[in-house]
Amino acid sequence: MKVIIENQEFLLKDLENLKKDLSIEKIEENHWHILYHNQSISLKLISKNLEEQTSEWRINGKTVLTKYQSELDVLLQSMGLSNQNQKKIKELKSPMPGLIKKIMVHVGDFISKGEPLLTLEAMKMENILKSPVDVKIAQIKVSEGNAVDKNQVLIVFE
Repeated sequence: MKVIIENQEFLLKDLENLKKDLSIEKIEENHWHILYHNQSISLKLISKNLEEQTSEWRINGKTVLTKYQSELDVLLQSMGLSNQNQKKIKELKSPMPGLIKKIMVHVGDFISKGEPLLTLEAMKMENILKSPVDVKIAQIKVSEGNAVDKNQVLIVFE
């Protein structure tokens, strides 16, 4: 997950290592006390906007606005699919080299934003690629079992 706090980006991948240096105690609903590297932090959630993926926090008395992105958001952004309102998406490209494990759609299907399109195995991990917008499937350029390269067109949308 990528978190943006006051225009600084933080990529949270290895939470297990973070837990070793971190102690969290819940004070009340939406309010926590955190001890991190012997530093005391008071953290309180003020508000959250799921649609805009933002939240407002009070950290040691200071109000901070955060914006967060899910792993899917980060993946879509890396594929150049993050700015959906300014351009129409015509195709889904492979974000990395890998192997097509499963295709979940057929030509002619109408797919809603967020629905799974296919599973791509890369670096021994299965990644489910989901539709970035509401689309109709025009063409499927790969088959299950195919090896694909980065930026190879996988599915064409109408």
